[in-house]
Amino acid sequence: MNSAYAVEVAPLIAEIPEFDDVLCSHYSFAGVHGLMYLFHDKTEAEQAADLCREAGLLEEIHPLICLENAAEGELFADYGFKAGERVYLFKDLVSAFTLECSAPDEARMAKLQIEEHLAAAGGTDSSLFFTDRQMCTLMTGIARAYGCKALFLDLDKRLKKL
Repeated sequence: MNSAYAVEVAPLIAEIPEFDDVLCSHYSFAGVHGLMYLFHDKTEAEQAADLCREAGLLEEIHPLICLENAAEGELFADYGFKAGERVYLFKDLVSAFTLECSAPDEARMAKLQIEEHLAAAGGTDSSLFFTDRQMCTLMTGIARAYGCKALFLDLDKRLKKL
């Protein structure tokens, strides 16, 4: 799990191919998804955003969570997108948690019910879960119903360590 940034530009950029060439050649971007230029470096994203702002093309900068080998959840389309082999989630929309269970059967059953509410799952054996920020209480309740604990992560601290 790593930080990433999407610099969203106005549709007008399609009429200015030279501007697209400048963005792609002067900044080390990770790719393009629709009208979003993806960066793994915050400074590069801010510089590209400044250039877009000066040209009147900047729509917004989105902080992202970048996952490799992630499984898309049932709600994935509302919270992220896939670009290449990577899954990107809008950081401001999701919370991340793990499950702590003492019995394997309860863990399996809790995961089955939790999967209905996931944007994505990642990590080794998909043990890190991402859900809507508004569903933290629900995830805690589901975990508790199966004798488990939902342990929520502070994404800002977690991402800084990686």
